[in-house]
Amino acid sequence: MKRVLIIEDERDLAELLAFNLEKEGYTATCIHDGKLGLERASTDIPDLILLDLMLPGLLGNEICKALRKDQRTAHIPIIMIT
Repeated sequence: MKRVLIIEDERDLAELLAFNLEKEGYTATCIHDGKLGLERASTDIPDLILLDLMLPGLLGNEICKALRKDQRTAHIPIIMIT
């Protein structure tokens, strides 16, 4: 089963995305803080990341840069949601 990490601080939007992804057979995890999202993406490598730009803790573009610099996470597709 493909795993999607949703890093989005608007809980209603994150839950809506997760609901629709799970309905289509994906496993979705929601994180509402940038720093925690980066930690989760680095330790529990997802198949796809849906990433907001404006996040508490760490901005989305900084998360994206950090993930691209790390050989373990550089391959993960990232879709920016804003």
